[in-house]
Amino acid sequence: MRRAPHKKMLGHLHDAGNAVTLASYPRMPVTAFLASGLECFRFPPGFPFRSHETLMDARFLKSATDVSRLGDCHSEVAFVGRSNVGKSSLLNALVRQKQLARTSKTPGRTREINVFLAGPDRWIVDLPGYGYAKRPAKERSAWQGMIERYLTTRETLRMIFVLVDAEVGPTPLDLQMIEWLESIDRDYCIVATKSDRVKASRQHAQRRDVAAVLGLTAPDIAWVSSSTGTGIDDLRREVAEILST
Repeated sequence: MRRAPHKKMLGHLHDAGNAVTLASYPRMPVTAFLASGLECFRFPPGFPFRSHETLMDARFLKSATDVSRLGDCHSEVAFVGRSNVGKSSLLNALVRQKQLARTSKTPGRTREINVFLAGPDRWIVDLPGYGYAKRPAKERSAWQGMIERYLTTRETLRMIFVLVDAEVGPTPLDLQMIEWLESIDRDYCIVATKSDRVKASRQHAQRRDVAAVLGLTAPDIAWVSSSTGTGIDDLRREVAEILST
C-alpha cells in the first residue's frame, strides 16, 4: 500500500436557493439522511462521520459517464480493477448488502462511474473494469478516458483501491494501472480478491508472491474473499477510516 499526505480540502454549504443547510436538520440521524435523497446537502469540514453506522447503510446515489457532472463531496474512495476481478461482489460484501452493486457473470457490465453514498457527503465510487477485449475498441477507449479523467481530476479522492486476482496475481494491465497511479502521485491500496480460490496450503506463499511482484510485502496488500468474508472486516475499517478524513 502506498500513502501520501492527504491534501487539505475546503468544505462548504451550497448557497443555491433550494439547498439544505446544516441548520435545517440539526439532529438529523445519519440513517435518515441516507434515506432522504438530499443530494444537494453539503456538510462543513469536521462534521462527525459515524463510520460504524453508515457504511452498511450505503445506497446508490448516481451514475455518470461525464466526470464533470458528478458534483462535489467531502471525501471519496474509488475501486478499480480489471473486468471479472470481483469488484461488485467485494463492494456488496463491504456494505453487507447483496445487490448494492450489480453483479454479473458477463465481464465488462459496469460501463459508467457508479457512486454510492456511504455517509454524510462520503462516496464509494465503482469505476468500470478495464481489459475486457470483447467490447468494441471505441467503447473500451471511451472507458479508459473516463477512468483517467476521474482519477486525475477528483480533488476529494482520498484513496484508490486497486483490485487484483489473488489466484492469478497482477496482470500486465494491473501493473500498468499501478505504474500510472504512481506517475500522477495518487494514493492507492492493493486488494487481492477471490483469495478463497487459492489452496489453503498456498495461502501464505501466494500472498507473499503477489506482493513481491508489486515490490511489496504480504502485509502491504489486503487479502480478501467476498465469499468467505476473509479480510472484509479489516478492509471495511480501512475504508471507513479514510472516509472519515
